[in-house]
Amino acid sequence: MIKSSSRFTLTVLILGYLLSTSCNRVNNDHNIVLLLEKGVSRNIGGKIELGKLINFKWDKLLILPPYTNISRVEKAHHISLNPIKHSRIDIREDINQIVFFEDDKIINMIEFPRSSGDFENAHQSELFTRANANFKIFETNPPQTTPNSKPWIILKKD
Repeated sequence: MIKSSSRFTLTVLILGYLLSTSCNRVNNDHNIVLLLEKGVSRNIGGKIELGKLINFKWDKLLILPPYTNISRVEKAHHISLNPIKHSRIDIREDINQIVFFEDDKIINMIEFPRSSGDFENAHQSELFTRANANFKIFETNPPQTTPNSKPWIILKKD
């Protein structure tokens, strides 16, 4: 039988661990997802400049396509992606994950549905500066549709 003081100590240790690990996680920012979805849907045939659209302070962003191997990206770009590993981009096919950095530290991320706009180079992870995070927006040709019958939209590096 565990003594009351031992249970208390164990509880404090578990809570401390949970708090420390949850503080290092970056969760999906739904407001940015909605902002980007609106920007994409309003500019089909045009372009979108993420440096102007996304207003908080950031200097780089990383686009992680479906099935990204996080370890390879960390090595290729000399960065740590620990705060976003919980999103499981390595097994997901429905999103592109966009990770925002300030001074080489992850400050925010979004899980952008591919059905709202798919990044053309979905086979590789790309790092963009705020100044060059610009994309042309167009529908596929020949036309394709998403599972919910919306046109399939491609975002291509401008």
